[in-house]
Amino acid sequence: MPYRFQLILRGNRDGFAPKTFWDMCHGYTNMIAILKVEGTEILGGYNPLQWNKYYNFEFAWEASWTTVEKISIIDYEIFQIVKK
Repeated sequence: MPYRFQLILRGNRDGFAPKTFWDMCHGYTNMIAILKVEGTEILGGYNPLQWNKYYNFEFAWEASWTTVEKISIIDYEIFQIVKK
């Protein structure tokens, strides 16, 4: 495999607070999020853009956070995809 996955954040290790997410993911690109939710579901997503905690993200964050509040997150992990 020409890529490796570098763990940036793990919910059960680093916490679930939005501030923790923004502080630890700031500046990273090419990130994959994997969420284990209540029951047997696993959700995921990919973001090729750089996370920047200094941009005005209020609208986007509120829109996505509303969706997240409707599910019960058990744990999550955020990885950066790095070319070997």
